[in-house]
Amino acid sequence: TDRVELLSWDIQSPPPEQVRDRVEAFNPEVIYHFAGISIPAQCGADSPTPQALAVNVGGTRHVLDLAQRLDNPKVVFASTCHVYDHVSAANPFVTEDSPIKPISAYGQTKLASEEEIHARVRAGHLDACIVRGFHHIGPRQPSGLMLTDWLEQLADPALQELHVRSTNSYLDLVDVRDAAVAYRTLAERGWRQFEQEPESMEDYSLHWLPAHLLTLSEDDR
Repeated sequence: TDRVELLSWDIQSPPPEQVRDRVEAFNPEVIYHFAGISIPAQCGADSPTPQALAVNVGGTRHVLDLAQRLDNPKVVFASTCHVYDHVSAANPFVTEDSPIKPISAYGQTKLASEEEIHARVRAGHLDACIVRGFHHIGPRQPSGLMLTDWLEQLADPALQELHVRSTNSYLDLVDVRDAAVAYRTLAERGWRQFEQEPESMEDYSLHWLPAHLLTLSEDDR
């Protein structure tokens, strides 16, 4: 079975010569830019930390610089719903036309990356697609995120009470394997021809979901 070659690159800096040479030799049709600090709490509170700026914004610049050395690959950039302003009870959903006003430091770094991409696309230097995804869930998800935090609590045999931040909201969750298909479809067809939500995408109540997980964990104890 053929294996995918893995090369290490800290995107805070331009790619090492070995990485640049191998990518140029491979000459990809698509670059999926998912690298970055994706846990909002690690990016700072009201304003981004220097590392968040170096990784999420500076790293995006380095990826785009590399893309421009190649034979015009499409860049698919994983942005976030955190670039939007807070929703209200009267208007609880966001669309692509919703106001752009990131509150979190994480959202600010992603918006700055989007602006870098827009500038290069307008200048004719790049072909790109920006995806403002909602919460992905699935295998190997790291600690520090909502669902993994709950599951780690539930895995503790000494658990007496499940701690959650809020139960008065809803989240759209999508299985990361379905998200991978969606990203590939966007790369192949473009966003104008992509109208179907991933099959696993659901609108979950943060009152129902932890209670349901707690019930499942009790059944296994």
